[in-house]
Amino acid sequence: MTAISATPVNWAIILGCATLLCWMFAGFSAVLATRGEIRNAEPGRFSDYLTTGLAVTGFLALTAMGLLLGFGS
Repeated sequence: MTAISATPVNWAIILGCATLLCWMFAGFSAVLATRGEIRNAEPGRFSDYLTTGLAVTGFLALTAMGLLLGFGS
């Protein structure tokens, strides 16, 4: 059994995948919230917080990935 080495490049790939997933789910929740607002004519606070939180989390993962690639060697 081989162990997976935790190099900065591996962490950058993981953080890049996390960034992509966060932004995809933020967009998905924004689309669902828009559809709900059209039907109910009232804004959903939870979906706004969820979309903002996922977008910020994605940006933080992107920043960490950039730092790892720039300074992690």
